[in-house]
Amino acid sequence: MRGTMITIRPDAGIPVEVKGFARGPTLAELRTAVGGKLELVPGFVTIIYGGVVMDCKALCNEHGKLDGLPINNMATLVWERALRRTGAGLLGEHDKLRDWLVGPVVVLFGDKDFMEAL
Repeated sequence: MRGTMITIRPDAGIPVEVKGFARGPTLAELRTAVGGKLELVPGFVTIIYGGVVMDCKALCNEHGKLDGLPINNMATLVWERALRRTGAGLLGEHDKLRDWLVGPVVVLFGDKDFMEAL
């Protein structure tokens, strides 16, 4: 079993952290990474990593917007690209964003066993 967890943070300090796994991440690890309860990001099902489009799952803080977490521009851009690969997108009328991500966002991808363990 092999997998990768990318944490995309909204701050400029260390905006991206990559961690490899030989097992599925624990619920505690995922909650710590997003800073609270988990919510699956709808439509964020692929990511380009190493020049290859990979199937993935993305998670964010379920109450991030309610808690006033900062907008995560980088994660929102990666989400928009994932949605475009499915034929959808985040841009509405007059190219206005219909939705955005806040706080840390975790993206998980890996082999079949890793993805099934999520």
